[in-house]
Amino acid sequence: MLFREAERLDLQLWLRRLFRDKEALPSAGQALFCFALIFGLHWLLLSSGRASSVSFHTARCLAFVAAPPLFMVLLLTTRPLQGLSLRWPAWWAWPTGAVLAVLLLPPFSALTLLLLEQFPLFKQAAARSLPNGGPQPQVIGLFVFVVLPALCEELAFRGFILSGLRRRFQPWTAILLSSFLYALYQMNVLQVLPHFLLGIVLALLVVRGGSLGGAIVFRLVWDFLLWLPLALQNCLPIVDGINGAVVLVCLALAVPLLAFLRPPTTRSA
Repeated sequence: MLFREAERLDLQLWLRRLFRDKEALPSAGQALFCFALIFGLHWLLLSSGRASSVSFHTARCLAFVAAPPLFMVLLLTTRPLQGLSLRWPAWWAWPTGAVLAVLLLPPFSALTLLLLEQFPLFKQAAARSLPNGGPQPQVIGLFVFVVLPALCEELAFRGFILSGLRRRFQPWTAILLSSFLYALYQMNVLQVLPHFLLGIVLALLVVRGGSLGGAIVFRLVWDFLLWLPLALQNCLPIVDGINGAVVLVCLALAVPLLAFLRPPTTRSA
């Protein structure tokens, strides 16, 4: 009886306090809620069964991936740019991101092809679902399938979500958790392992460089190298295998860069 009034939950008061007493950066709870919102919207999109046209892909990236973290960082934090890790990066972040994208593409492609070989039916379905760059103008395809995913997904996963997780967890825990969420977002069993490893590399670039710049450059180079053969498939054959020696050389060159990207041992404030 003494604490009956205190046990009541006033939703209006809670919302008022949430928007009034803003924190500087996203919290871990806000980061997880943002992922749940993105994941739910993505699931509804896939369950609708609509074709992945250029306009539909554009609306998906802007409305379902970029909009939730942007609205949340503006409404719930006092430092939106810092909450999205939009700072000027270290001088080495951009070239390191570009070089790593080139070096890691052959090993990741070989891993993806190896996984596809274990499931022939999935491989045939993946081949049928490849975007055809022929009928679309090359500039539009470059923007929709390269620039938009790089910007929107990095703002969401390595920007808002990783920033929130780093406030609650140690760096490696936040990196692994954000990478797992990024892999789960793909909703494809065969893409879980490659995207989990890719998310670790992107998160290392952000944590070590202190900015989203290196990760965005990595994604721009990475997505461009993936999109170019599809856009020019009438001129360039689609690669169906990766030379083992090339994979080993690329891994040997990438290991020192990945070792350099080891995160700090302390949690961000």
